[in-house]
Amino acid sequence: MTARSETVAPLSMPNRLHLVEHRDELRELAGSLEVARDELRADALLGVPVEEDTLRLIRDAGDLLLIAARRIDPDQETRS
Repeated sequence: MTARSETVAPLSMPNRLHLVEHRDELRELAGSLEVARDELRADALLGVPVEEDTLRLIRDAGDLLLIAARRIDPDQETRS
């Protein structure tokens, strides 16, 4: 058990469901960004001008969304 789980009161079921809902939404958004980045890469291979910085920005935004999803995961204390 982590120190955090020993000092924090257990979540109520409505609060847990609320966090899971937001976590899943963040993961969906990250997936959408990954698809958009892949489509832009494909366009770039076909000659459409796409800046590398644009691809990097989309990747970084997706990564930040995944980090946020992990941080609001109500089950994070039970995972190793």
